[in-house]
Amino acid sequence: PAALMGGVVAIYTGTLLAATATPLWSGAFPFLSSLFASSAASTAAAALSLAANFKGASQATRRRLDIFSLITGSLELVFAAIIQRHWVRSKVGQPVLKTKLAPVWTLGVFGLAIGAPLALHTVQVLSPRPSKKTSNLAAIMMLVGGFIVRMVLVLGGRESARRPEDYFRITGEG
Repeated sequence: PAALMGGVVAIYTGTLLAATATPLWSGAFPFLSSLFASSAASTAAAALSLAANFKGASQATRRRLDIFSLITGSLELVFAAIIQRHWVRSKVGQPVLKTKLAPVWTLGVFGLAIGAPLALHTVQVLSPRPSKKTSNLAAIMMLVGGFIVRMVLVLGGRESARRPEDYFRITGEG
């Protein structure tokens, strides 16, 4: 029951945001809830990896967490890329793609939150002797990156709500 509720909570925020009239968020429909869910799974795996390394979990357990992190991070990358494409196509992505948030989205989300941890987890999975330090670094990057994903989406949404031209675009009036 707890895992089921965790899954519901993981997609709830994204679902609520995408159902609003805020252009940036509604322009990410139907993939915003999937991004939130994959990001939640990635950050949960990161927290579990840190705990497993701290408690001295077996190499098999740590490897399974690296594989799970690789899967969830890959999904997060796919959903973030799809959302960005939707924003560009619907012309409502300017608050994230063309403002001071642009480098945070590109470097913070695609780099720190997703890309670098994916590379580190790939090394971990392929290595015969995975490193706890590498695992911890990937986990910390994922945790910080998870915050950055949410921060950029919230701040970008706030800016999007101040842009009447974006409302007209999503309603077909502009």
